Amino acid sequence: MLNGWVPDAGVRSSQWPFGGAMATVTVSFTLDDDADRDLLQWLACQPRRQKSAAIRESLRSCLNPQGVTLREIYGAVRDVVEKYSLDKNTS
Repeated sequence: MLNGWVPDAGVRSSQWPFGGAMATVTVSFTLDDDADRDLLQWLACQPRRQKSAAIRESLRSCLNPQGVTLREIYGAVRDVVEKYSLDKNTS
């Protein structure tokens, strides 16, 4: 068990975190060659020894998005409303 998470059969560990040791966990998953072509191409472009790091970085950026704020979303919506109002008045 890793922080309350029980790995399934697709996960192997070289060392469980007993006694404070770091665990290396391997997670496998499948990709469809047609539906996931973009992911396969992205993976193929990653340096061989840095694929795991690139995958971890990508997953973490999705879990903790930091790029867009509520203020930016509000501004974008306001811009669309203003544009729509201007387009409607010129017609």
